[in-house]
Amino acid sequence: MSFRYRAFSLSLASALPLPELDADAAPGPADVTIAFGAVPAAPPAGGVLLGPFASTGPDWLWLQVPGVASYWVEAGRQILIEPLPGIDEDSLRVFLLGSVIGAVLLQRGHSVLHGNAVAVNGQALVCLGESGAGKSTLALGFAQRGFPVLADDVVAIDDRGRALPGIPRIKIWQDVADQLAIATGSLPRVRPAMAKFSLTVGRLPGLEALPVKWIFLLSQGHVTAVTAAPTEGMAAFEVLRDNLYRPFLVEGMGTQASHLQRLGILAAQAQVVRLKRPLAGFSLTEMIDRVLATMDEPG
Repeated sequence: MSFRYRAFSLSLASALPLPELDADAAPGPADVTIAFGAVPAAPPAGGVLLGPFASTGPDWLWLQVPGVASYWVEAGRQILIEPLPGIDEDSLRVFLLGSVIGAVLLQRGHSVLHGNAVAVNGQALVCLGESGAGKSTLALGFAQRGFPVLADDVVAIDDRGRALPGIPRIKIWQDVADQLAIATGSLPRVRPAMAKFSLTVGRLPGLEALPVKWIFLLSQGHVTAVTAAPTEGMAAFEVLRDNLYRPFLVEGMGTQASHLQRLGILAAQAQVVRLKRPLAGFSLTEMIDRVLATMDEPG
């Protein structure tokens, strides 16, 4: 049995149910097929070894996730999954909708950033930052104010500088849910043993790729209030370069030059801002208000 979905402006035919994605009823062949099958026990010769469990070439990725499954990705069109006996589907989806779908997007020529994207007045706001910086919290705060979430974790940018509508959910830890008064009792866990949950967020029907207008790099530090510092030139480019999704895949594919060129164009196109919040006393309302005020400033 095959399920049909749509994500990142692609149609996907999947043997694995993907409840996180929008259903796709469009006729015709899928852009990407996801099937269960045998994955080679070792990677093909001639690839770039990324570590003991991953290897890549210009148009393929071989990935083993110990205790979960092996994955094979080819030409941005085919994904094979070989699960280990007894593994749960949630664990399969974690890696499929992370590194594996990231490899598909890279193979199809997109730039991929590690962050979240929100639709604001027909344009895209992208939030970047290290784990714990508040990306998901900020995106959820925007969603609660009625701004549709474009993408979570994996933000794909096409060659026109547009953010593609990705996965309409946000992964949140229990402490973030508590802060936002979100009950987690009925939410699916990202993996059975993790206190991290998958929260589906509303999205406008038919929402398509949106031009990236603002990019905020989130951090925390010794400040007494949320601060915003516009960044330009090489510093703006470095913000994007340092927040590529799985940069080792880009290096292994040998496509660094083209990706860096596209990031340079994106850095010139968008307003890049470093946003810093206090280490303690984090106010989501203050943070969102500061972001919105900065977006309204000429630039």
